[in-house]
Amino acid sequence: MAIYCKPFANVTEAERDDLEKRLVGFYQKTPECYYQIANEVAATRYQPEAVPFHFHLAGQVSRGMSVCELGCGTAHLCSEVELRGGRYTGLDWSHALLQENAKRFPSARFFSLEDTKVRETFDLVASLYTI
Repeated sequence: MAIYCKPFANVTEAERDDLEKRLVGFYQKTPECYYQIANEVAATRYQPEAVPFHFHLAGQVSRGMSVCELGCGTAHLCSEVELRGGRYTGLDWSHALLQENAKRFPSARFFSLEDTKVRETFDLVASLYTI
């Protein structure tokens, strides 16, 4: 795998459209191992030595805060938000994941990125493991 970077100002509209189409396709049909890897990281329970960014992010949440995660995947951030007394909203492309998340986290809200316009503000917005 190779990674190529260039300034956003130099990316053409056609390149952006192509990338968006490919990303939507990837997230609508993600390999099973993708979410397994994300959940293995979550199993560390956000320890500072294992996932310092996640640990710091979760530490910003306090009682009553509203948190939105874009591209929530398996919503492993949700348990950390709820543990600290926050309210969690997750958005993702995968309807199947959103349904599973709703069962695992009945106090949270989950919406599809495909057909939902969320018209509210949040105290914290995060996007973990998304491209």
